[in-house]
Amino acid sequence: MLQFRPSKIVAIYAIASALWILFSDHAVLMLFSDSPQNITLVSTFKGWFYVCVMSTMLYLMIKKYKNEISRQNEAILESEERFHTIYDSVSDCIFIHDAADGRILDVNARTCSTFGYTREEFINLNVGSISTGVAPYTQEEAKKRVRETAQGRMLSFEWQCKAKDGRIFWVEVSTSRAMLGAHERVLVSLKDITQRKQAETALREMEKNNREMIELAPIGIFQATPEGRYLSANKRLAEMAGYDSVLDLLENVQDIGRQLYVNQDDRKEVVKKLNEDSTVRMETQFRRKDGAIIWGALSMRAVRDQAGNLLHYEGFVSDITARKINEERLSASLREKDVLLKEVHHRVKNNLQIISSLLNLQVEHKKNFDVELSMRESQSRIFSMAAIHEELYRSETFSRIDLGHYVQFFIPRLINSYNIDKNDIRLDFDLTYTPVTIDQAIPFALILNELATNAMRHGFLGKDDGDRRIGVSVSNANGNVTVRVRDNGNGLPEHFNWETAASLGMNLVNSLTNQLHGEIHAANQNGAVFTLEFPMAWRYATEGNAASDEPRETAALPLNSGA
Repeated sequence: MLQFRPSKIVAIYAIASALWILFSDHAVLMLFSDSPQNITLVSTFKGWFYVCVMSTMLYLMIKKYKNEISRQNEAILESEERFHTIYDSVSDCIFIHDAADGRILDVNARTCSTFGYTREEFINLNVGSISTGVAPYTQEEAKKRVRETAQGRMLSFEWQCKAKDGRIFWVEVSTSRAMLGAHERVLVSLKDITQRKQAETALREMEKNNREMIELAPIGIFQATPEGRYLSANKRLAEMAGYDSVLDLLENVQDIGRQLYVNQDDRKEVVKKLNEDSTVRMETQFRRKDGAIIWGALSMRAVRDQAGNLLHYEGFVSDITARKINEERLSASLREKDVLLKEVHHRVKNNLQIISSLLNLQVEHKKNFDVELSMRESQSRIFSMAAIHEELYRSETFSRIDLGHYVQFFIPRLINSYNIDKNDIRLDFDLTYTPVTIDQAIPFALILNELATNAMRHGFLGKDDGDRRIGVSVSNANGNVTVRVRDNGNGLPEHFNWETAASLGMNLVNSLTNQLHGEIHAANQNGAVFTLEFPMAWRYATEGNAASDEPRETAALPLNSGA
């Protein structure tokens, strides 16, 4: 479509005028050569016709040009509006500088909000006015960067700026040269990176602190290759290994397994576990540079990339040589004390047996049935206590005694001490692992002796059918011990009350039950049944079974095993 411009309008008007004058004058002379008056009249009419036609055409062309100019202006305004909308909505600060002198020509809205200046105030500022002025962030340096950009260099750098209120912040600057219309401009975009710079500063400070902590750490810290070379180490590790410095350690230790491990298989085991589990902890011996042997507690892990490929090992080593020496001394001391305690219990048992033997000699000397009976009862009581010390002598621990195991050991020997044939009385045991202290074990042993002796002496009088049984059960639950001693003999006398019984044995049972802070009950159930209940010692009641949290069954004798 024909575009109307002022130059085109003038050209068209001149050409049309020249052609009209040339052809119209020639035609008039040809047609009215014989009549000069007519030539004048026609020429006048031709002139007015020309003016009317050309004026109309000129009007139409000017109107067309005006409409086109209006549309172009509207398009320009719309384009400028879109540009400013985008320009002001950008999240970065944008400056437009004059390429010749570096003056600020325009800024976007983000720049105004960031720096606190209005657009009008920015136009009166120069490129260095928003810099801190502290080298290298000076006005001269800022102008230099603008000149370099105007010469065609695209720059990217970090800069320190100052807002109107004096606030200092960091920006990332990008510069470029551009033609805006017919003018050459320098475009500068600024992105606020203050938080990033603060994070970088904090990270550098943290890394510095971490390095200082690693250097001051009381344990050795290192990174090592899978092949056995140190990548890094701290001063403490070098000291532990006997080297003068970290550099000395890194340069001279080329094979960790061969040079530092006393047992090279330990290094192989560490590598194997790291390949399987990624972490390992162990105690092993290390050889120092001077040949001395030390103990170390080693903790290591494997460091891998996102694909699972092994990068290196890192870990810690603590010098535990002093602890190992103290543990060995303590272990030796404990072994000595164990031997001593075993010897004490052994001697106590032997002394009690000597007392029992002396009583036996006294019985043989007196030849009196009542004396003999009293002596036998005393012997069995002494034997019950001696059996406790024998249990402790044979036990791996001196802090507690398993009542179930004690019953198995004591009852058959008690029956034998009364010279009763082992097939005359059959035993029925239901025993649970029940640990108690020696302070509880001795009263329990004496009570058990009295109840079992009572069954043998009184329960089976006149019972000659050959079916004589004694049953003992021991159990524990909720910190309480329950013991039942029963027989299938004659049972208890009618209206029997063991608390008011006059016999020494029943009085002893009553006193010992009170000592255990327990209770005892007697009943007839196809024979006599005594039930003793008492609380376990406080440490076992609160801690549970020290050796095993779950009760374990003590191996029971068969029902017809005899004594």
